[in-house]
Amino acid sequence: PPGGDHSVWWFTTDGGAFAGWYVNLERHVVRTDGDLAGIDAVDQELDGWVAPDRVWHWKDEESFAAKTGDPAFWSADEALAVRAEGERLRSLAEAGAPPFDGTWCDWRPDPSWALPTLPSGSLDAPPALPLTRPSGTPEHAAG
Repeated sequence: PPGGDHSVWWFTTDGGAFAGWYVNLERHVVRTDGDLAGIDAVDQELDGWVAPDRVWHWKDEESFAAKTGDPAFWSADEALAVRAEGERLRSLAEAGAPPFDGTWCDWRPDPSWALPTLPSGSLDAPPALPLTRPSGTPEHAAG
């Protein structure tokens, strides 16, 4: 969503029942450059799993902690911002607020829909978002 450093994914079982929400904490930027338009995202390692009863479980905490402070990943200050974004979403989940309000849990795509194809050249585009933040960039800069 605009202004959020995350995405939320709805998961189902093999039988089609709603299984829960996966909260992927990430930095992202929307690309609007013609044929190469889309979204670039950089995963921030720490994620959350929200069960259908809205109980939150952290994922990948050890790996997130191990990468914190490594110049190839994120600083301690950036790690605090990532966790704060997760805590914000945890509060929404526990309150049953959107997107954790049950909306879309029973949605399924029309089986007659064809799978989309990637636009030509889309995988050749240089990333719009660097893997690490440039020096002096605020932790929650737009993007």
